[in-house]
Amino acid sequence: MTYEGLPFVFGFNRVAAACGLVAQRAAGVAGTLVMWLGLHAFYRYSVGGGVVPMECSVWDFYFQNFDRNQLGQIFCAVNTIWNEFAWFFPIATTSPAYSASAPIGYVKYNYVENCWDYGQSSQYQRTAWVGHSAAGDPTGADTAGLLQQHEQGYDANGVGMQWSWLTGYFILAEGEEYIFADMLVPDAGETLGNPTISYTIYSTAYANQTPTVYGPYRADDTTRFIPFRARGRQIAIGASGSDLGTFNRLGALRVRFAPDGRNG
Repeated sequence: MTYEGLPFVFGFNRVAAACGLVAQRAAGVAGTLVMWLGLHAFYRYSVGGGVVPMECSVWDFYFQNFDRNQLGQIFCAVNTIWNEFAWFFPIATTSPAYSASAPIGYVKYNYVENCWDYGQSSQYQRTAWVGHSAAGDPTGADTAGLLQQHEQGYDANGVGMQWSWLTGYFILAEGEEYIFADMLVPDAGETLGNPTISYTIYSTAYANQTPTVYGPYRADDTTRFIPFRARGRQIAIGASGSDLGTFNRLGALRVRFAPDGRNG
């Protein structure tokens, strides 16, 4: 958009086609970076870089679950404190992911680390968002109509914040061999208030096979290792917690394993 003076005052130059907004509030701006959600993809535009459709590792969570009858409710939430763009969207009632206590999901992109994540939490239901205001940090509206200021404290409106993460599956050998794992060395990284963390291990031999679940195993700052017995070609590790007034940052988890032969 450029200023041209009267009679039209401003003029517009098209920089790309077939990449329009899916909803009026589905775009966000952080510095010189603009990102938005279109009908079929996420897009980004930066000065001098043009419009680029983005690779999205959480594409399935959004495009297989959003409510196509409520596109107008989708909005972009920018949090420059953590270099993030998030898109909140209503989940279709026919979706397996739908929950009456958490009808809104989100996908989130960190534009510095170039990574995606997604979530669906009854404590993190937002219907509107302001990235900057007179109050300071980002503020979102919840489903009860209350304004919740983010990045303040460690809890969720007076109760413990429910958090969780799950890694993707990773191989511990070369993929064709089974491995036997028997010890997890937890590492909560930086902590505040000695949080209790529950670790869960998932083991599987084949893609799309229902995993065998081990745990959850509870650990805190005094836990040196967690013994377990798992066998498979690949494993994933999950962690969760909900302590009041605590904080932790993921460190370097380590798993002890050894080759355990081959199966057909």
